[in-house]
Amino acid sequence: MFIPMMRISNEKTSKSENRNLATYKPLFKTKGGLNFNYGKDFDKWFSDRFNLRDKIIFVQHQTNYKIRTDYVSMNNKSIFKSNGYIIHNYPNTFTPFTDKELELYSYNLNKFNEFCEANSIKLYIVIPPASNSYCKKHILTFNTMPEDRIIKLKNYARQKYNLDIIYPEKELRDNENDELVYFKTDHHWTDIGAYIIYKELISKMKTNLPLLRITPINEFHSYKNTLIRADYQHKFTLGGEYKQANIKAPELLKTEYIYYDYKYPQNIIITGGKEHFTHINRTGHYKLLILGDSYMENLTYFLNTSFYKIEKYRTNMDNLKKPKRKYELEIKAYENIIKKFKPDAIILIKHSGTMDSLKDMYPQEDN
Repeated sequence: MFIPMMRISNEKTSKSENRNLATYKPLFKTKGGLNFNYGKDFDKWFSDRFNLRDKIIFVQHQTNYKIRTDYVSMNNKSIFKSNGYIIHNYPNTFTPFTDKELELYSYNLNKFNEFCEANSIKLYIVIPPASNSYCKKHILTFNTMPEDRIIKLKNYARQKYNLDIIYPEKELRDNENDELVYFKTDHHWTDIGAYIIYKELISKMKTNLPLLRITPINEFHSYKNTLIRADYQHKFTLGGEYKQANIKAPELLKTEYIYYDYKYPQNIIITGGKEHFTHINRTGHYKLLILGDSYMENLTYFLNTSFYKIEKYRTNMDNLKKPKRKYELEIKAYENIIKKFKPDAIILIKHSGTMDSLKDMYPQEDN
């Protein structure tokens, strides 16, 4: 009984589980009165922080992985030992939007588009398939291939508001050839996947920004690596899904991916950190602001070869402090940033597993 009590973790988050840990809530409230949920609150706090917790969880996950012959489900992930995929199970990817959600999400996206038009900015809305949607043909538990919910949102927004949502599943599938466009042990697209979308975007943007050009693939050094490079650090790791699965399985880490590095990095200056980076390319044209989730990261290292200046804001990793806001994608918090920067174009990018953030782009309590 004393061993779990010997050391209580003070960490705020669990990297292996990709979530915030429970905080301690005292019995006596600061403004007076009793916390009648103290027992449940204490249990959650202690369960997240007791001594040797991480080691016990690892042993549990490793045992579960070893005794299964093919399909393993743990920590909101599906692991397929036969093909090496670790799929994050985004819960709503295949759940159809309600009529109310279709209208609200489309309305909010259109309202942002109207703000951009009023400020002479061209908005490009990019919703990539979540990894469990794009890689569904590798998910052995599916008897039939379900439809991503974004298809109906895309059609509704076009019909109701003449709004163009870029959902690039077809472009990715048509161009993937023999190389993977999504990682096996991470939920992001590979460099090849990002380059496919980069070419698609520049082709569309050239209509309004005619000086843009697609940087040909021969202007990049190419090489292979079994590690994953997908997040803002632009460094190689074992992969987010592998790390969060909390197992040791080197047999899942043997797939080689092709990477591309620009041959002229001296032309590009990158400053900033985590939620906000600035990319300046003296040989590029136009100013671009990117807003959204981690699918922007690999993509930006192709976009920065075309644009003069990029301001990149991750909305899902800064605890809503930079800029200060109540909701992740609350547009009002970014309006002054946009007006000050005066970009020629904005890319709003959110993958299809995280669409709930669209409902609070313009909080209803502010309407």
